Amino acid sequence: MANKIIIVAGLSGAGKTTLLNKLNPGNYKIINIGTLMKGELSKKGEEINRDTIKKLSNKELSKLRNIVFGRVQKLKSNIVLDTHITIESGLGILPGIPYSTLRFLNNLSALVYINAPSEDIIKRRNTDKSRNREKQDAFNIDMQRLVDMSTISYYTSHLNISLYVINNKSGCLIESFKKLQSAIDNVLGE
Repeated sequence: MANKIIIVAGLSGAGKTTLLNKLNPGNYKIINIGTLMKGELSKKGEEINRDTIKKLSNKELSKLRNIVFGRVQKLKSNIVLDTHITIESGLGILPGIPYSTLRFLNNLSALVYINAPSEDIIKRRNTDKSRNREKQDAFNIDMQRLVDMSTISYYTSHLNISLYVINNKSGCLIESFKKLQSAIDNVLGE
């Protein structure tokens, strides 16, 4: 049986990486696409932090994305990808995973969307000093979430894969973690 890929996505500050860091992967690897992109740029001698990758030109971002997703597709294990459906660039909303990029993921089996109330996202972004995240108000966060949900609805319908939506509101980390673990186990058949 072919290895499976699960995309775990959500807005910056929704809690994707926090939840994924609590997992204890058995038969899968967790890969952060932003970290892979940063590593790819470092190979070329470009030192850039993950939060400024979105400031690359659309052409540069697209080329980088295709390199990274091409590398992921070649891996010989089940994979859980930590990434974004869209990216807020300050100039607008850019695709994080355009449909054309999904061609690299022949064995994409499910998409998990980590959601959180806008107020929680704003608070998390403001208190996370390890990152230099964009400042957005609730309206812009809600608009980006709407674009995310529209995009993933199309992807999952067109690709005939499962969609799981997990509400990671403040105070519910354990519940959200259990739902994420359950979704991954369900897709991987554990």
